[in-house]
Amino acid sequence: MRYIEPMAKLIEHFRALPGIGSKTAVRLAYHILDMEPAQAKALAQAIIEAKEKIGFCSCCFNLSDTDPCAICTSPRFMCSTSWSSSSGRTGG
Repeated sequence: MRYIEPMAKLIEHFRALPGIGSKTAVRLAYHILDMEPAQAKALAQAIIEAKEKIGFCSCCFNLSDTDPCAICTSPRFMCSTSWSSSSGRTGG
C-alpha cells in the first residue's frame, strides 16, 4: 500500500526497530496518529531525553543516567574500577 510521505516516513522509522515488521509498523503509526497531540509530543520528548541522558556506566557497563552509576558510587558496593584506582591495585 502506498502512504502519504509523513506516514510512510513514520512507518519506515518503526520498521527500522528490531522485531518490528511491516504490519506492526503500520499499526504503531496509526496509533501515533490517533494520539492526542500532547501525548505524541510527550512520547517524542521521552525518546529524545532517553537518547540524550542514558549511557553506559564506565565501571559496570549497566545503563545509567550518571557515570559512574548510582550502584558503583554507593558505599555498599565497591566498583572494581574505583577499588583498583583508590588502592593502587589493578583490577582483573
